[in-house]
Formats: sequence, structure tokens, C-alpha cells
Amino acid sequence: MVSTGTSRVRFELRTRNALDGTVTKRGLALVVSIFLVTTVFVAPPAPATAPTVGQTLQTLVVAPAMTLGFTFKSFGAPRPKATDARGCGERQRVLIASATQAPRVGAGCRLLGGIWVVNGKSVGSAARIEATPLVSEKGAWAQGAFGWSQATQRSFVRWYQEGPRECAITSAPATRGCGYTMQLKGTFQKTASITDLMLQTQSRLTCPQSAGILGILSSWGLALDPGVRARVEAADCLTTAVKVVAKNRINPVNAKTVGNDYLSAGALGQAYTPTSVLSAPAGPVITSDQFGLHIPDVNGPIPTLPFAWLRLWDAKTGWEPLEQSRGTYYWQWIDDSVSFAEARGLKIAYVFGDTPAWAGPSSAFPPTQLSEFQRYVNAVVSRYGNRIHSYEVWNEPNLNSPMSKEVANLVDMTLALGSAVDRWAPASLVLTPSTTMRTDATVYPFYTDYLLPLAARGWPVDGFNVHTYPRAAEGPLVRAAQVSQFKQMLALAKAPALPVWDTEVNYGLAGLQEPKRAIEPPFSSGYLSQTFLDSVRLGITQTDWYLWFPRDYALLGIQTTPFTTETNAAWTWTYNQLVGSRLRACYDSTEAVACGFERNGENFVIAWSPAGAQVRIEVPAGLNRQCGISGACSGITGGAVTVGIEPIKLS
Repeated sequence: MVSTGTSRVRFELRTRNALDGTVTKRGLALVVSIFLVTTVFVAPPAPATAPTVGQTLQTLVVAPAMTLGFTFKSFGAPRPKATDARGCGERQRVLIASATQAPRVGAGCRLLGGIWVVNGKSVGSAARIEATPLVSEKGAWAQGAFGWSQATQRSFVRWYQEGPRECAITSAPATRGCGYTMQLKGTFQKTASITDLMLQTQSRLTCPQSAGILGILSSWGLALDPGVRARVEAADCLTTAVKVVAKNRINPVNAKTVGNDYLSAGALGQAYTPTSVLSAPAGPVITSDQFGLHIPDVNGPIPTLPFAWLRLWDAKTGWEPLEQSRGTYYWQWIDDSVSFAEARGLKIAYVFGDTPAWAGPSSAFPPTQLSEFQRYVNAVVSRYGNRIHSYEVWNEPNLNSPMSKEVANLVDMTLALGSAVDRWAPASLVLTPSTTMRTDATVYPFYTDYLLPLAARGWPVDGFNVHTYPRAAEGPLVRAAQVSQFKQMLALAKAPALPVWDTEVNYGLAGLQEPKRAIEPPFSSGYLSQTFLDSVRLGITQTDWYLWFPRDYALLGIQTTPFTTETNAAWTWTYNQLVGSRLRACYDSTEAVACGFERNGENFVIAWSPAGAQVRIEVPAGLNRQCGISGACSGITGGAVTVGIEPIKLS
């Protein structure tokens, strides 16, 4: 629900030191326009010997898929070459080109006779075979084409449907440059989320299929998802030849993206193994600042959970409760929250939002007039100053995308807040509006519309703000992907390396045409623990759990109340493991995660299964004891342990 425009420049940018919390000022250089440029490349002469799967793996940037914001219209509609002169569509053309014994082409491109080899077996009926793209438009988008111009996106479709690629890979070596594979009907069901073999995460890849996928990604300069990499490695065909036709080497995914072990220096094209997670240098000390919480009623039961940040939202601290009639302020609810936090040594994050009826079209939208927002901001910041440690521009504006043009501009609002903080709270932080990742297609366009004009204003913020609420049926695996996708959006906009905060997260939420999914132990405790562990390994500066309540909160799938003893114990266990330790490195696959840590000279590993399957992993040498969230411990025998939904500590 954001409209964009221009506003005056703020010439100083405040940044927060991630280790000591200090705030410094730095001058800004001139900001250059950040349009993505598509460069036409001339294909180099083909090498004497085609590269292998193993060699190609070393050249590809490994980055999580970016599925948000995809639309087929980006790649051109209608699709080029929908049918040829014979009336043959994409599927029929692929089958004709791939037959070992050519079929007769009847009226309406009915394929008569013919023989095909599918999964090593001869099939004599075209009706039984489906032609599946190796890398579809959506697959290309997910691995970097989201950063292409529309002209390049359409070029991909046209190139993909050229004659040499309208065939199916059937055998190794995969040097023909085919763009499809053949499967028996019913084996692969195309859906809105699965449109090609690469995105079909449960499908085992053959060597020819692996080589074909890598050939397309490499030809177009696209990235490789860690899960796809694992499937390619499982195919055990590192010496299989790969056909590369250099077309586009523009990849918007930065190989040095902060917080992603796959993209860090020295790890390009290399996934960690479970037993090597203690070999990397230890990072900075993890502090209690990682743990934040929402408390709607600070006069209710006091949380028994250890945490460092209190985020003021859904706690009667917004604009409407504060100023129900213009010019008349009721400060008690904010005062109570600030006093509660100060008495316990907590830091406070204030969120601007909840527009009164007299100031705008609805509580979720920004006010109609920027001047009203400025008055609201000045009232709050001048009263509390540095007693509030961070100020957030607005809460989840993209939920109502597209934004009405009759409300205040978010970039102008950001500048207004920065001006007030500079005047009355110079040690406090300014955070961007929180972008919720639940809205799928609205996230990427919305955030781009906000980020690009923000860049033109000199990035007048101290941190970027995201809300990672997966859909009701999804869990931490999707939440981790959302974090990575959010960071990719920042990289695409050439955003500076500022802290990223996840200021609302929970699971199983009702909404988006889905009922609530109640999540009970051990999944509730496992999900909660994984959330903070993922935040640390993915470079999230601070995470605010939503929420602590005296009783069950109807909207949420995971409850944290005085009575949720197992979930509360998982929180405390995770806090105790992380705070004071230093992260070394993580092994990450679609089945298991293992992260190495160091504390006061002691090395240990925390391991878990994101989806909850029982997975057997190897244990680094020297570790012989495993302990769970409940406190139960046992010895390690045979050099391996079984991990599940609840993380375990290996020491």
C-alpha cells in the first residue's frame, strides 16, 4: 500500500555497531541511479572439452530461490511459438524431437506411433508422456531472473524454445543443450509453485537431468539453490559433461551477501559438511539483543522468558489510542510500557501506525497528510527521546498493496522520522517500515517501490525490517527462505550493509484463506528454537517473537503463555546456548542443519531437522555427548546422531 515519490535529502546516515550498539554518523557520497542494466554478451568460443558437472558447480553462485513476485507476464504473453504450422504445441514439439523412432503427425498434431525412452524404458504411446521443462520461467526468476529487464526475461523464453533446445534429455553426456526432460504422466504434476523439474524438490535427478539444469543456469548466469545443489550432488555424476551456451552473465545475486554461509568469502560453490562446521573462524559474540518479545499488556502476567527487547505493537501504544481526537493525547499506555521496560533493563522498539479515523482512510494505511504524521512523530519522539531505542516508520504497509496515492508517502515519512530522531533522540535507531513476507506477490514490487526512491534519498535509515510469518501450513524451512529472499531484495536494490531485524514472527497463523494450524510440542518448541538459531546463522540482528499473552491467543499457531511450559523451556534453552557464544559455520541441506559454535574455548554443535524428519548426521571428531531441550543427555556412539524437529546440542 505504498506510493513513492521524491522528498528532501537527509545528508547524514546513522549506523549501528552490531557489537556494542553505538551509533555513529557518516557522510554520504552522491547516490547513483540503481537501474539494472542488461548487457549483451557475445558467446566465447566453445572450449575444446565441455565442462563437467563438478566444474560447473564451482562456477555457480549458490543462493536460495527467490519465488516472491513472480508473474508469467514478466516473460511475455502470449508465449512465443505457442503452436507451429502443424498445430503442434510445446509438448508435442519436444516429443517429436526426442523420439528414438519418429511418430507420424496427424491432424491437430496427434502423434501416432513412435517410441521414446523414458527413465531407461521404451514407451510406445505419446499420450503417456509429459514433457517437463528443466528450468521454467519461474525457475529462472527464482535463481536471479527477477533482476533482469523484461526484454532479457522474454529473450530467455525465446532462447529456451529455439529448435536446438526443444528436445528432451534422455542420456549422458548431456551436450545437446535440450531444455526438457520426459516423465510418465502422473509422475510430475505442474502447480502454481512447481513448474519445472528444478522446482520439483522431491524428484531425484539423473546425471543427464543434472547436467541439463546446470547448463541452463550457467548459460544465463543464474544462481543455484542449495537444495538443487544437494540433489545434483546426490546424482553422483560430477564427471558428466555440461553444455554451456553463454548468453547472459548478469546475476543480481551478490556472491558476498552478508549472513549466507553459501555466499561468504571462501565458500563460493561449496557447501559445508556436517563434520566441518567447527573448522571456520568464530564470529562475534552473540548477545541477548537477539531476543525480543511483544507483550500486549505489561500489567498482566510477567514473562518468564529471558529477552532484551520489548516491541510496542498491538499494546495500545499506536496512534489511535494515543490521539483519539486531534490534539488530545493519552500517554498512559506508552508510559506504562516504557516504565515496565526500564525497570527490567529492556530496550524498547516503538512502531508508528494505527491511524485514527480522523487522519486517514483506515487504521492500516498511513495518514492522508504527511503533516499529520510529522505532528504524531514529533509528539512521540520529543517526549521519549533516547528512552526508546529504535523507532519504526510504519507497520506492514504492504498488506494493503497497492497503496492508495491519497495517503502520505512512505519515503517522505521515513525522512520525517529521521529528522525527529536526529533532533530529540540522536542515539536511537530509525528502522524501515516492516514488510510482511506472507503476501507473496506484493512483497517484491512493494519493497522495490520503497527501496529505489529511498536510495535516491541516501538510505536515511539504520536498519531494514521484515516480518517472516510463513503461511499456516509452513514452518521454519520457509521462514529461513523468506529471510534469504528479503536479503536478495536488498542486494538487488544495492542497499548498504545495515542490520536486518525480524520484528514479528510466529507460525500457523489464520488468514490468506487458511484456517489457523494449532502447533503443539514437540513442534512448537522445535519451531521456536529453530527460529532464533536461524536468525543467528542467517545474519538477523534482532528477532521479536509475537507474542506473550496471559492465555491462548486465537490467531496464533504457537502459544507462549505462563502455562506453555515446554515451549517456554525451549526458549530459555536456546537463549542459554546462544548468548555468549560465537558462531563458526553451518551445514545446511533440505533435511538437516548443523551449526558449530565456540564459547570460552569450548566447541559445540547444535543440529536439527527443519521439517521434523528423523535424519542421521555425522558428528565432528571430539564430540561425544548429546543433550536435548528437555535437559536429557546421553553419549554418542558410532560417530553419528539422529536429529529431529527439536534441536540438540553436541559437545
